[in-house]
Amino acid sequence: DFTFYVPNAFTPSSTHGTNDFFTGYGTNINTFEMWIFDRWGEQIYHTNDMTHGWDGTAKGGKHPAKQEVYVYKIEVTDFRGDLHKYVGHVTLLR
Repeated sequence: DFTFYVPNAFTPSSTHGTNDFFTGYGTNINTFEMWIFDRWGEQIYHTNDMTHGWDGTAKGGKHPAKQEVYVYKIEVTDFRGDLHKYVGHVTLLR
């Protein structure tokens, strides 16, 4: 079976070492692509590797992003070749 889950918050650079990256999680996924946008619609992150999530930085990884709500768009293809699209919000907590 295909499963996919997207959390709604994460805590990058936390002292406890969990929730440091934002990404989707699931099973039987063939392709993955994720975009992160700030509140003005500017793309601040992109990846096609589910194991390499967003670390909460902006400007090409040079500056920490502010604590606020960001928009994500994720597209995954399951093992049958069906495309699944997800759009939502994630809260970055510092």
